[in-house]
Amino acid sequence: MTLSLRMQRVNAVLGTSLSTQDISGILRALELDVTGGPEVLDVMVPTFRPDLTREIDLIEEVLRLWGMDRVEATLPAGRYRIGALTPAQLWRERIGTTMRASGLNETMTYAFADPGDSDRLGWEFPEGELHVELINPMSQEQAVLRRSLLPGLLRSVSSNQRHGVSNIHLYEIGSAFWTALGRKQPKERTMVAGVLAGAWHDTAWHDVRQRDSDTDAALRGPGLNFFDGKGVLEALVADLGLNRFKIREVVLPWLQPGRSAEVLVRGDVVGWLGEVHPGVLASFEAEGPVVAFELAVAPLIKAAQAVKKYSEVPRFPAIELDIALVVDEAVTVERVSQAITSAGGKLLEGARLFDVYRGKGVDDGRKSLAFALTYRAPDRTLTDEDVAPQHERLLRKVADAVGAELRG
Repeated sequence: MTLSLRMQRVNAVLGTSLSTQDISGILRALELDVTGGPEVLDVMVPTFRPDLTREIDLIEEVLRLWGMDRVEATLPAGRYRIGALTPAQLWRERIGTTMRASGLNETMTYAFADPGDSDRLGWEFPEGELHVELINPMSQEQAVLRRSLLPGLLRSVSSNQRHGVSNIHLYEIGSAFWTALGRKQPKERTMVAGVLAGAWHDTAWHDVRQRDSDTDAALRGPGLNFFDGKGVLEALVADLGLNRFKIREVVLPWLQPGRSAEVLVRGDVVGWLGEVHPGVLASFEAEGPVVAFELAVAPLIKAAQAVKKYSEVPRFPAIELDIALVVDEAVTVERVSQAITSAGGKLLEGARLFDVYRGKGVDDGRKSLAFALTYRAPDRTLTDEDVAPQHERLLRKVADAVGAELRG
């Protein structure tokens, strides 16, 4: 391959006044064949220098042999401006702040990955999509660029557990890479991912709820689960002001069935959340349960609200009513909550699930969901007569929408 090297360009980039003879001598010392001149040199690149593909590569070689210490330092010309972060960088910092406020610690893992991670996680590539392979990897375990941040975080969990750390709360904001047949450059997208293992904190003497019957030793508190991860994402949603956020059950091979979901913003899937499958944990030599999530940052930033909206502090008291609805096991809490919100009308301020019951009095294959409903008016104190008609309509509509029965 032959590259053209402009003398004027060399001196403009390096800030030097090297002659054509000086530059030709440097390049020949590198075993490069040089012809032409005086304004433009034709440089024949040997096969043992695959790194020389552009004119700027040759300029770097000239600088390397000429000596960086011989280039005079000069101030750049032009008007000076104070540097600032871009909007995307500010949002990224804000996402990190929310992760840390939720109790997670930031980590950075290698962008190089093991090609076998896809098999460990049960990933299947979409048609035409490929790993980004490295030409000269340091090892076979780092032969490709990572497609996801999850494998690196699971290895961090494993490493921490081997060193005696049981409560692990990590997050990372970094790039994932992939390519396709015929593409010269890989695609890259910024992701935010996290893992939770163990508990939020060690059990202390004052919060021991259970003791071993034989030794009277304090038993370990409840471990982190799917809902702890969901809480972290809900905190992120609240901070970014995402008003169309939804979690929908899905089956993913690296997550446990029934404890996995995809995350949607404005109707588009932006990531996933769930408890990592025990088989996957075993392949990474990690102990479970481990809750994990991974979201694409770009759609989060696109949907985020730069200005937060606040509601006036209520001036009038609310009326709270509890309802218990018996539904089929397959009916999700989210579906019931949406039905309640849709049927609530203007007076319904909120609906909060406070109990899920299965057992005596409830048929097999069904469950009882208990909600606390809050009714409030912005301009007056509500009476029972104001709320009763709307509450009855809500019960009828919700029963029709989800096939629910009112539990007495």
